[in-house]
Amino acid sequence: MNRSKHQNYVFPHDEAAYRDYNPNWLLTNWADSPVSEPLVLETSRLRLVPIATADAEEWWGTIWSDLDVARYLPPQGILPVEAVRERIRIAMEHWATHGFGIWMLRETRSGSLVGHCGLLANEPGTGLMCLV
Repeated sequence: MNRSKHQNYVFPHDEAAYRDYNPNWLLTNWADSPVSEPLVLETSRLRLVPIATADAEEWWGTIWSDLDVARYLPPQGILPVEAVRERIRIAMEHWATHGFGIWMLRETRSGSLVGHCGLLANEPGTGLMCLV
């Protein structure tokens, strides 16, 4: 399935119904089927773009250097920009390995960074961890 062509998903509540809705459903574990091109999601208000090296300064300036924001995120405090660059490197490796990861949340009209979200793989066999 070429996920990059599917920007507006409709997910029924159970996997069997989704497989019936979409004949290209991957029957394997998502993590075993990395996408060839990272998925970009877009609504009328938000654009979710996979994290990239170029996001470091803006991500640091918008999220990780603001104590009112960063205190709610692990490690509960401001991070130096070098630590943010390392997080991005790890996040990009995660995308390459698993085919999913962290997205930068941007306003569709302005392109301004407003946050991040995504899914991360836990230990093998334990499922996914949701990052918001």
